[in-house]
Amino acid sequence: MGELVSKLGRITNGDVTGPLKLKWLNIVKMTTFIACKLTEAMENKYNKTSADVVVTGRGKKKAVKDAGSSYSWPEDRNNMLLHLYSLVQHPLQRLWEPPVMEDDFVILIGDCCYKILECPSMALVKTKNTRASIFQILGTLIKKFNHECIRYVTDPTDCAQH
Repeated sequence: MGELVSKLGRITNGDVTGPLKLKWLNIVKMTTFIACKLTEAMENKYNKTSADVVVTGRGKKKAVKDAGSSYSWPEDRNNMLLHLYSLVQHPLQRLWEPPVMEDDFVILIGDCCYKILECPSMALVKTKNTRASIFQILGTLIKKFNHECIRYVTDPTDCAQH
């Protein structure tokens, strides 16, 4: 995703027309779709209530650590959010004809951010940077691309099962 964002800056600032413009539009749409759906799937896996919790007395729960795993989803999630933020900062509407972004594309990125916000651990202090990145992305979607987030803000119980 990072390589796409770096190349996209040169493409959207130049005059791209015809088949090359359509090619880059398809690349951006497919890569963003894969990145958002992968992020949502990893978020589901990371946040699921697992059986790997041990009760250590008086209701205290302690997660069992996997000694063989050094993978850190929160770090990768932050990197993905930074790439998504960089992506929406580019004048992507230049790739569409007429130059107006599809609502489905904007909703795809927004839904990815809302999915991450559904996690109960997002209220913790250690996720402050993640929340800031998410709200920067959502703010850009609202300001530049007229994303409507009213449904998620007014009645979040319909969107998330708690």
